[in-house]
Amino acid sequence: INTLDSVLMDSVKNDISFLVPQHYVVLFGHQSTWSFNLPLRCLWYVSELYRHVIPDRKAMYREKLLPIPAPQFFAFHIGDSRRPDKSELRLSDAFLEPSVSLELVVTVFNITYAPNRPILQQCRLLHDYSFFVNEVETRYRKEHMPLDQSIREAMKVCAADGILSDFIHDHYEEVIQMVSLWYDENEARKAWREEGREKGREEGHEEGILSSVRNLMQSMHFTATEAMNALLIPPEQQRKLESML
Repeated sequence: INTLDSVLMDSVKNDISFLVPQHYVVLFGHQSTWSFNLPLRCLWYVSELYRHVIPDRKAMYREKLLPIPAPQFFAFHIGDSRRPDKSELRLSDAFLEPSVSLELVVTVFNITYAPNRPILQQCRLLHDYSFFVNEVETRYRKEHMPLDQSIREAMKVCAADGILSDFIHDHYEEVIQMVSLWYDENEARKAWREEGREKGREEGHEEGILSSVRNLMQSMHFTATEAMNALLIPPEQQRKLESML
C-alpha cells in the first residue's frame, strides 16, 4: 500500500494506490459524481508516486535507463445505473488539439446495484457493499426516511441476510458516520450546482458561475479546477472561465 495523502485535496478520502509486481495500481472510489477529469487527476497522482520511487532527482539525468512500475488506473462508480458496466476515460479526450504524445486511460467499473451486474457477481464484497448502499438509497430517496434511520434500517436488513454482517457488527457507528459523510458531501455538491444555476440566472450565466467558483475556492479552500469540477462544469467551459478568474 503506497497511497499518497492530500495529493488530490478530497475532503473525503476515497483513493488508494498499491504496488504489485512491476505495476502500480491506482484505484479511485468514484462515488456518485461522474467526472470526465479522472484521467487528469490520475496523471497528477502518478507523477507524485514516481517522485517517491526515485528520491534521487539527479538519477533522471544519467544515461542509464531508470526502471519504473507500469501504472494501471481503475475507478468504481456507484449511483447511476444507466452508466455502462465498464467504460474507459481517456486523457486525450480533453486535449484542445489531437495528440499521440501522451495518453492515460482509466477503466471505470459501474458498481451501482443490479443483480446481474458482472463485476458484482465476480466479487462478493463489492456486491455486498453495493447492496447496502442501494438499501440506504431506497429508504432515503424513495421512502423519504431520515438519513440516519435509513442507514440503520439498511444495516438491519444486511445483518439479517449475512451481508457485511461482521463488518457492520464491528464498526456499527463508524459505518453510520462514513455513509452520512458521503451523503452530506453529495448533497453539498448538488447545492453548489443549484446555487451556480441560480446565480447564473440572476447575474448572467458566466458571472453567476464564476461567483459560485470563487465562493467554493474561499469557503472550501478548493483550487479553481477543483471548484469547477465540483460544479460539474465541462472541461471546454473550464478553460474559458479560468482566464476570467
